[in-house]
Amino acid sequence: MSLKVVCVRNVKIGEGKPKICVPIVGRTEEEIRSQAENLPGYPADLVEWRADWFEDLCRPGALERVLGELRSCLGEKIPLLFTIRTKQEGGEKELSPEEYARLNLLAGRSGFVDLVDVELFSEPAGRWDVRLPGDFQAFDQAKSDSRPGAFALAEKYRRSGALELVRELRETGVRVIGSSHDFSCTAPVAVLVDCLRAMQSMEPDICKLAVMPQRRGDVAALLTATWQMNEQYADRPVITMSMGKLGLLSRLSGELFGSAVTFGTAGQASAPGQMEAGRLAEWLETLHEEEKPRIAGHIFLIGFMGAGKSTVASALEKRLGVRKIEMDAGIEQRAGQSIASMFKEHGEAYFRGRETEFLFSLEAHVPAVVSCGGGVVVRRENTDFMRRHGKIVLLTANPETILDRVKDSVERPILNGNMNVDFIRRLQERRKILYEAAADVVIATDGKDVEEICSEILESVSC
Repeated sequence: MSLKVVCVRNVKIGEGKPKICVPIVGRTEEEIRSQAENLPGYPADLVEWRADWFEDLCRPGALERVLGELRSCLGEKIPLLFTIRTKQEGGEKELSPEEYARLNLLAGRSGFVDLVDVELFSEPAGRWDVRLPGDFQAFDQAKSDSRPGAFALAEKYRRSGALELVRELRETGVRVIGSSHDFSCTAPVAVLVDCLRAMQSMEPDICKLAVMPQRRGDVAALLTATWQMNEQYADRPVITMSMGKLGLLSRLSGELFGSAVTFGTAGQASAPGQMEAGRLAEWLETLHEEEKPRIAGHIFLIGFMGAGKSTVASALEKRLGVRKIEMDAGIEQRAGQSIASMFKEHGEAYFRGRETEFLFSLEAHVPAVVSCGGGVVVRRENTDFMRRHGKIVLLTANPETILDRVKDSVERPILNGNMNVDFIRRLQERRKILYEAAADVVIATDGKDVEEICSEILESVSC
């Protein structure tokens, strides 16, 4: 399935590494303010205020006042998630459905919060279909075709007023996280998937499921359900976690299995098993590095000037964690003069010699992304060298696109006095045969963003 990324204050939930959410769990305004003021030292992508901990939550004016203070402390960049966790799902407050809805809507309409957590179900997933026996037979039971489907289960277990609350909150402009927490057990894989599908049918922006493991296999069940949901059904970000010490792995492996957010502490934890946010960030980065695609040799980006070689090289540098080499800039640095002046003083043949010299110097270099000059394929020896030492990727673009990209450049000596579509087309045609003969991979760049282009390249050249 193609997942919809949720963007909140420029934080993209559902893309890249799991985002780290740090909870604030103070009981008084002073404790809440103090925790918020200490957050700048922690790697928080977003902050959750667990308002159920706040002693004066239901006192008139207190909620809005604290939210205003939190927004002031967090500034404009960090999203704020508002959560009231009820006692039924492991929280601190016993509230009527009416009071629960009123407080969430008050927060949503305050203008200070970006996301609101809504508990969707009256019963946790562990009671949905089968009660777990004391062994692994539950996994076999879950395969039965007789169990209710996800949408029937949503109707059966939907919390009173939950669907209406989700809709009203979305009308205020905030994003909604639909959640369910089971502190008693972990349901079988198929039931967990049904629970997530039922959440999705209620149309929150993000679905969140937390369960308590009783044995190691429960953690595997949660991770498997997360992966299956993302592979087969999800059209929005999913957040899952297995709580407690046993479930720690689930808080670290979101990028592998498909959980978009993980929770780390900046002091007191809001749920069992949360890791300190700094350590959590280190683990996530380590796993992220391990997941980067690997290349056996250089990636040589060739193509006509303006095809996007430099832009794509910069993006690949970040995706792969390898060095980007700009061939033209390297030649200029070695020669101590610009390419334009080389052409003017010595002619094109002199420049081509310096180009080959620089290219051959990359033989002993660790794998890198090399943005080549537009005419590197003019010499056969250059093409032979690149093919021996990596993959050659041809980026193409139509003449109109090229002109639009280079029209303001003064560093294109070949186009001096010829900055027009017809000249560019004729020059492209002269080099087309050489480009296509050299290329291992051909990628058209017209109408594509740089990430899409990079993904196509890496699918073709990664080990």
